[in-house]
Amino acid sequence: MEITANVQETPVKTPQKVIVIGGSIAGLLTARVLADYFDQVTIIERDRVPEQPEPRAGVPQSHQLHVLLTQGYRILNQLFPGLEEELAGLDVSTLNWTADFHWLLPGGWSPRFPSHLKTQACSRNLLEFLIRKRLAAYRNLDFKEAITVTGLLLNPNRTTVEGVKLRNSNGTDTQLSAQFVVDASGRNSQTPQWLKNVGYEAPQETIVNAFFGYASRWYQSLGNEPLDYHVLYLMP
Repeated sequence: MEITANVQETPVKTPQKVIVIGGSIAGLLTARVLADYFDQVTIIERDRVPEQPEPRAGVPQSHQLHVLLTQGYRILNQLFPGLEEELAGLDVSTLNWTADFHWLLPGGWSPRFPSHLKTQACSRNLLEFLIRKRLAAYRNLDFKEAITVTGLLLNPNRTTVEGVKLRNSNGTDTQLSAQFVVDASGRNSQTPQWLKNVGYEAPQETIVNAFFGYASRWYQSLGNEPLDYHVLYLMP
């Protein structure tokens, strides 16, 4: 007697990959969210990433004073549980927006009172450094530094983006495929030009020049008298 068995093969699942262009805070947070949904997340950053909380060339404003607003503060603590405690362990102050800030507005000094609106006062460089350190613990997340994205990879019909073209610091060109590509490279994004290069119309842009600039300056305190506020904000 011959016995046969029907064996149903399990289809091999293709790993779902995503590429995030840009390793600044926007790219880091994008990668953190996508890491919950993709098998492999790769961040491509053109800068060398500093080993300490230091400025880098791709973020010229990193030397300037930054403020972490309350909603961003809440979202960061949701994405990275324990971040608040880690910052506190580094002597980062927790500030209450309505109690610890001394505001001079065109209408006069604003009233001060405690509220649930809080944030932590740290440099952008420190915050970005801690986020990168936490993402390094994700086994499905890869960070490629000192690599520039030079273009998009398309399918033969030129209807789908299937990855990106890369160039490393030695000038060697390679390619990296993915099912999903996110451009988080900021104001220097080359995506409009890349789309134009492959035959698509570049997205329409609306540019509003606010004629706005800013600068930061460090001051040394002239006295040792204790202050009843942590932040002084003067609006001319």
